[in-house]
Amino acid sequence: MKKTPSNRAEAVNIAARRQKSIEVGTEDTLQASIVRAFNEKYPEQKGRLFATFQNPSGAGQYGIWIARGMIEGVSDLLYTDDQRRLVGVEIKHIEKLHKRDHVIRQANWIINNCYSGGFCVSVDMFFNMIEGRSNGIDPRKLLENISTKQNIVFKDYLYL
Repeated sequence: MKKTPSNRAEAVNIAARRQKSIEVGTEDTLQASIVRAFNEKYPEQKGRLFATFQNPSGAGQYGIWIARGMIEGVSDLLYTDDQRRLVGVEIKHIEKLHKRDHVIRQANWIINNCYSGGFCVSVDMFFNMIEGRSNGIDPRKLLENISTKQNIVFKDYLYL
């Protein structure tokens, strides 16, 4: 059952948050933009870019997903290049706080399991990653320079 706001002020607050997320964008909207741009640019490569869904909604679902083979830290998007090598693309919103420990797990997953890849904050960065011009925000450099703060913001790592 969908929860309805209990009063007008709460309803206005919810509407304002939704509008702000639309204006600022989210990792989900960036990922959808990347997939759409990829499909338009490379229609012949259908199936070489695919998503992993790693965001269970609660502890119960998390346990089920782990039992079904979910691995923490797997990149949001995976691309197989012409030599069938895996490129890991971890989508990040530059204004959002990200838990440091989770980012470290994601960086290590890319380093240990992918031929190349990294953290991605834009459609242009994505194409640079899959076309071999860049690793995006390089996971090795990020680990060398990561803040000791519990939460990090990716705009601080854009120029590593």
